[in-house]
Amino acid sequence: MVSPLAVHKAYERLRSSGLCRGSADGGYQITPQALDSDRNENLALALLERELLAQEIQSAREVQKRLLPPSEVVGDSWHVSARSFPAGVLAGDFYDVVETGDGRIGVTVADVAGKGLAAGLIMAVVKSLLPDITARRSSAAALQELDQRLGPLLSRREFVALIHARFDPTDGALELVNAGLPDPYLVKIDGSMQMLSVEGARLPLGTGLDVPYSLLRTRLDVGDRLLLITDGIPEATDRHGEPIGYRGVSRILQAALQTEQRHPTKDRAPDHLLDFLFDRASALSGSILEDDWTALLLQHRNS
Repeated sequence: MVSPLAVHKAYERLRSSGLCRGSADGGYQITPQALDSDRNENLALALLERELLAQEIQSAREVQKRLLPPSEVVGDSWHVSARSFPAGVLAGDFYDVVETGDGRIGVTVADVAGKGLAAGLIMAVVKSLLPDITARRSSAAALQELDQRLGPLLSRREFVALIHARFDPTDGALELVNAGLPDPYLVKIDGSMQMLSVEGARLPLGTGLDVPYSLLRTRLDVGDRLLLITDGIPEATDRHGEPIGYRGVSRILQAALQTEQRHPTKDRAPDHLLDFLFDRASALSGSILEDDWTALLLQHRNS
């Protein structure tokens, strides 16, 4: 796979040689003079093949984006905000929000190992399996079945890190299972914050080891928030080459909470914490992502 920046530079070199020109839609078109010789014809055909491949990949990206729920999903007493920014054309990260038949809300964040078409295809498979499996199983059993289903489909170097939570808005009960992603953050209404660590095995899905995943039970009181993230943000490096790290993420979140405490307002957007996290992390690491960034925020609200 070639980065979008490298492809753009290649097109620019071809344009400077007169073999193609910019089009009104921001793309590139082959110029008539590019067909003046057999050599240029071969170059033009190669360029055309690359254009077609780029169009197919862009179509795949559009399909992938449609697989994700909206970035804001609202219920009577809960609110979900999510952000997902791919490092490449296709993402290996994804998130999901599902309302179950018993009135509970299931939220998931996942990270497929690798990048490109393979990771994008695996992402689509996992996304399609999740709703049915989580509807029929408890949270821990759902991860075990998903692990067994993925085992025969993945190679030795392919796996899926995933965290799944179920929230009951009637009493605030929360269940959490974790298969290899960072510990989520429980942000209390008083501004305090703690990380929720699930005991037991934390291996990602698809290893073929039949992992017995454990379940953590807690609760979200009205006003509390649950933040799920993939490892793209903590593993991003700053301008000095140092990773932001989990302590760095915690410091960013604490700064966001201090801002909220100093300037309380009923009109504050529910996704303020997400925007603050992404803005500060982007300022530290720069504009080029080395890995996908995905985060989901579940808030328990008054009906």
